[in-house]
Amino acid sequence: MRHTIDARGLACPQPEMMTENLLALPGITRVLAIVADPAALEGIQRLVEAKRMGSSVEEQEGTFYIDIVKETVRVQKENVQGRTVILIKSNILGDGNDTLGSVLMQSFVFTLTRLDGELKSLLFLNGGVLLTTAGSQLINCLKQLECNGVDIVSCGTCLEYYGLLDRLEVGRVGNMYAMVEAMMQSSKVIVL
Repeated sequence: MRHTIDARGLACPQPEMMTENLLALPGITRVLAIVADPAALEGIQRLVEAKRMGSSVEEQEGTFYIDIVKETVRVQKENVQGRTVILIKSNILGDGNDTLGSVLMQSFVFTLTRLDGELKSLLFLNGGVLLTTAGSQLINCLKQLECNGVDIVSCGTCLEYYGLLDRLEVGRVGNMYAMVEAMMQSSKVIVL
């Protein structure tokens, strides 16, 4: 069965996320994704490559029509643990406009789902725990990372401070000792 997604006017990574969610549904064999943004086209093409699906692209007056054919056999990603730890201390990425920062964080985490093997852990502190709890738009991406072998750890003290201890949706609750230990045992720590 073929479905169409009209994602013209939507900011990255929304077109990719919508496409990925539709492709994950059973019974869907083809998807026609319509985008006007070249960055969205590029993101969807990377998604198709990562999932080892076939696609063709047609451009008409600045609009891209991506016809995606879902293969019947999906190749599983290897569960390879990397050595990089990312410490996320906010629910937004960068300084300045919070709305833009939220979009950038969504794009960052979504992009992490496309990388294989390097990432060992995602550690969430302070406002970062808002990304792992009920209401976060990143739960599906984080669950995908967890399925790929990435350790997702949220600070228990931070969850308790925000009243979210019982609303954790992905990963596990950790303490400062576990987080510092993960950072000390890694080959690289990235702090956001």
